Amino acid sequence: MLTWARPRDLSHYETFEHYHATFYQHVEAQSVTPFSPRALDRGLTGAMLSIMRNTYDPFAPNTGAGAMNSPSRPEMTTTIGVVSERTWEVTEDSAKKALAEQELKHRADDWAKEAGVGGRTLVYQKYGAGPTAYPLLETPGVKPWTDWTVPMSMREVEPGVRLVMEDSRSTNDPAWRARVAPADGGEA
Repeated sequence: MLTWARPRDLSHYETFEHYHATFYQHVEAQSVTPFSPRALDRGLTGAMLSIMRNTYDPFAPNTGAGAMNSPSRPEMTTTIGVVSERTWEVTEDSAKKALAEQELKHRADDWAKEAGVGGRTLVYQKYGAGPTAYPLLETPGVKPWTDWTVPMSMREVEPGVRLVMEDSRSTNDPAWRARVAPADGGEA
């Protein structure tokens, strides 16, 4: 919230064009190693589903999650190929390419297994999907992450830290007494 009475905020208005041209210098950069195991844990499912839902019409709607009747569907094998090829282009590391491919195949198996469970409708998200809907995806929160936890924002990669400051403690400082220095100048 910018306020005209603060010099730093006023500077943002006065140097508006320069401020916006150099906005990212005010944001701390986060380092990410592409296709590292941690990056795959957090982003692979979202990338896979983005490709599936935006490229193939049967998977686009919320109820399209139930269309995965086999992990070897052509749509899935093409998606696995696209992501593993991109892994190779970025890293030129055959171990990372194999890891990405293995993780995608594991997710495809899990997805097909969930879609095959009878008596329910598999959807991506439960919101307004009906009483028999079962969500494939989980949102980040206090629960441990699974392969199907997908962040809705890059700020949801790690959980927040709760900091509680008790006002009653902060105003009652402990008693403090200065140490008397010895007359000979040595340490006490």
